Amino acid sequence: MGVIGCLQVTSEITELLRTEVGAASARTVAIGGPTVESVLASLSSSLDEDAIELFRHELAELPGAILPAIVGVWSAASLAGKAFVLTSAPLVRLLQFARERRVELTTALDEHSVTVTVSHVPDRHAAWYRADVA
Repeated sequence: MGVIGCLQVTSEITELLRTEVGAASARTVAIGGPTVESVLASLSSSLDEDAIELFRHELAELPGAILPAIVGVWSAASLAGKAFVLTSAPLVRLLQFARERRVELTTALDEHSVTVTVSHVPDRHAAWYRADVA
């Protein structure tokens, strides 16, 4: 995810999941197995075409295993009645992440919420874990 696009996408996803429509869409995606295309289809009624294209671009940069992990953590938080936040963090070790083509997903839990943070360098990912996007 690019820095600006990533922040916009993670913020919008967090806000959408706080709505009943967004939560219902996420539950449907979780049941069917989350993919970039299933996430985009579930969001299509909530976003305009430019936003859908931004989401497609940003989500396609992530490894395919990331979306099921995020949806799984959201689902657990939702079932527990906890707030869920998806965010992107600036990298402290930018060169190391770029050299290693690393994508990092962290989960932080506290009494009231669950926060999932994605960290990576845009366009610096190993080919083997890229998401399949139509």
